[in-house]
Amino acid sequence: VLNGHEHSYQRSVPIRQGEQAHEHVGTVYITTGGGGASLYDVYPNPLLAGSGKFHHYMRLDVDGVRIRTTAVGRDGAELDRAEVVRLPAISPAGMANAVAGVNGVCPGGLVSVFGKHLGARASSAAAEVLPVELAGTRLLVNGEAAPLLFVSPAQVNAQLPFGLSGRVQLRLETEIGAAEFEASLAEAAPGILAVVRPDGSLVTEDAPARAGEQLVVLAAGLGPVEGAVRAGQPLAAGQKVALYSALMVDLSGESLTPSYAGLAP
Repeated sequence: VLNGHEHSYQRSVPIRQGEQAHEHVGTVYITTGGGGASLYDVYPNPLLAGSGKFHHYMRLDVDGVRIRTTAVGRDGAELDRAEVVRLPAISPAGMANAVAGVNGVCPGGLVSVFGKHLGARASSAAAEVLPVELAGTRLLVNGEAAPLLFVSPAQVNAQLPFGLSGRVQLRLETEIGAAEFEASLAEAAPGILAVVRPDGSLVTEDAPARAGEQLVVLAAGLGPVEGAVRAGQPLAAGQKVALYSALMVDLSGESLTPSYAGLAP
């Protein structure tokens, strides 16, 4: 909080409910009134971290979740410097399935973590192999780094590692600090992303499927797969990794047996 009026410089310790608080929780108040008129005396106060009776101006440098404040004298000398940062905070909703309309999360599935100060800026994965760090942010699941698709101050999208079960411990780490939370995993939480033809063209209302046509359903959260697989890495050309459990497809009440159900190449 920046104040004027008082002809002096005064910077408080972090304050919450009238008392000194943790540096990442309390509010820092800066009185910057030494702009040229006659100066006022500054009296001792246990809530002051820096102060002085001098002419000055303020410089604020904003970098993501970090703000650096500098009081500069009329001769250009730095008279006081401080830094205010915000730790990541997970919202009460915690983690949700990243596929719209799907409840629950599962191993290998796509998830979204919501909160504040989760990343310094918006950044998306650009390589075929998903990175485990984006914009200085990492998501650890039982200590294993999860591949990331997207990071922003309010949301992180990731793929959960395979081979997990039950209740898991998650830790979101940024360059500033970390936040931890827990989540319960289902065995599967299927959600359809798109339906395409073998040539990759989308099935839509304007380009509907035809009777007898072969289709590919692209989905997420279908559960465990056979063999050891690392999340975030594409399959090699021609490689197939099938689901551990059988998958049934219902089309308007008619059961269909897929010719293949597993990871997409």
